[in-house]
Amino acid sequence: MDTKKIQQDKSESDTLANLYDALSKAQMDMDVASKDSKNPYYKSTYSDLSTVVKASRPALCKNGLSVIQRIHTGLHGEMFMLTRLSHSSGEWIESKMPINPPKKDIQGIGSYITYLRRYMYSSMVGVISGDDDDGERAMKAHIENEKKPQAEKEFKDKLISPDRVSLLEFMLNGKEDIKNRILAAYNIKSLSEIKNYQFPNLIEKIKITPTHTEGEN
Repeated sequence: MDTKKIQQDKSESDTLANLYDALSKAQMDMDVASKDSKNPYYKSTYSDLSTVVKASRPALCKNGLSVIQRIHTGLHGEMFMLTRLSHSSGEWIESKMPINPPKKDIQGIGSYITYLRRYMYSSMVGVISGDDDDGERAMKAHIENEKKPQAEKEFKDKLISPDRVSLLEFMLNGKEDIKNRILAAYNIKSLSEIKNYQFPNLIEKIKITPTHTEGEN
């Protein structure tokens, strides 16, 4: 049995009585984190990380509790945020969350990590905080990114709009031979059956396809 792997996968110490007792006492002394930060994008206020820590740290320290947060890299390069609540007795509990921000630039990663730290810290120690800011923005972006590929696929599979049909008719005016070749190539009876994903390439083909004139073989 791989004892090292078991140790890595553990999320709490073998005993927790002292930690639970200390945490219950600390939570009795914790303040409610005030909503003193403003989010102009959503026109709301929220409790930032420093406010959450300020509302809980004195009570935690008074009862021999501390919080450690660090970034851990997995075997395949994936990153996790680890949050550990420790007691002076040596007992501990730990939580792990993947770091997978919607935007991979420095600002996006930094905002996402800040949100994870605040979210995991609050959940771990039980401090009550105000409305979410970074998380709301990060989760909304994530949801939109999840929906975007499906929305794009649905658009591409739809038939072209009447305006696009009119444009094709205009470009093919007097070019019945090209039009007939297009209908045959796409196995359709009218230009209105062209799909959005076919439209860009079709426009280019019409531009470069020569028109047959009378007398040509």
